[in-house]
Amino acid sequence: MRAFFAIAEEEIAAAGGAEIGDDDVGGAEAGAEELAEALWQCAAAGTWTTADARRWWESQSDTQSGENAPPSTIASGYGKGCVLLEIARGPDGAFAPKPVYEHNRMRSKFATGVLHRDHLYGFDETLLVCMEFRTGKVKWKQRGFGQGSLIVSGDCLIVLGEEGRLALVDACPDAYRERGSWTLSKTRCWAPPSVANGRLFLRDQESVFCFDLESPQ
Repeated sequence: MRAFFAIAEEEIAAAGGAEIGDDDVGGAEAGAEELAEALWQCAAAGTWTTADARRWWESQSDTQSGENAPPSTIASGYGKGCVLLEIARGPDGAFAPKPVYEHNRMRSKFATGVLHRDHLYGFDETLLVCMEFRTGKVKWKQRGFGQGSLIVSGDCLIVLGEEGRLALVDACPDAYRERGSWTLSKTRCWAPPSVANGRLFLRDQESVFCFDLESPQ
């Protein structure tokens, strides 16, 4: 895996990036706050029709802090946990959610879990967890990443810890097996990794990194 580039945010303008004025920043922040407020007010998972905005079903999921993730998530931090919902039509023909299981062994605050071969990999607060998707049974847990994030690439998990630890882990329910790890950064890393066109993109509070996954070096 070869490093492709790393860009510090303060260097973007010097590289030809457009400057953003105070008015633009203020407008962007106001728009983001308005959108965030609208999402957080959806304090239930649910499904809507696209034609008439009619809600088909909903499932209330309150947390200790009064916050919930946006609609269609099944895991939440702040003392709640996760739930698997089976959506089916009831006797009246309306869609309704039926909990298959609900527990507090995967409390994801902001990192979205990933599904791979009937197993869900995600974070239970500061623990990396592998869980059977259909039963909710936890297969293994691993410390060392804090409030991290992860993605699946092939049969591997790319895990980025909030303190900058980057690890390549087998996406295997039998046990936690780490292929390797190293320290990417010493600043907070809350943005999830992403992979596109054979390259891995990461960022911390100061820089954006790109690694060529197809290079043997």
